[in-house]
Amino acid sequence: MARPYLYERRGEREDSCPGRHNILPGMPEELCFNRFWSEILLKNTTPRRSDNRVRKVCREFYTISPGYVFRGVPIQIPAPMLMGIDEENRRLLVPFRKPCYGLSLYVIMSDGWEMEEIRKGLSES
Repeated sequence: MARPYLYERRGEREDSCPGRHNILPGMPEELCFNRFWSEILLKNTTPRRSDNRVRKVCREFYTISPGYVFRGVPIQIPAPMLMGIDEENRRLLVPFRKPCYGLSLYVIMSDGWEMEEIRKGLSES
């Protein structure tokens, strides 16, 4: 069964997004963090403030390293940081650094399947 998100798993890309409901319309076809439907929780923040917010908002969180691949896009962060899973609200808190805007903490809507895949991948690391 096709999944609605992009993943990089075991060196293979699983790309199945027929409805493209998780990608902003009008964006270029190449993979880019801007394509994810998200909102900014903290803008132009520090790694410490971002990690503290993740701990405060989420019961479950994992450390990700710079370059961690999320939905096919390498996460640009200055150092290892926390990614939060908020299963009650079906969302992920993901840090990402944009060169012109600095580090921000994004809220990205998710589903149970994606959260489980993230748990498996990050708990094995």
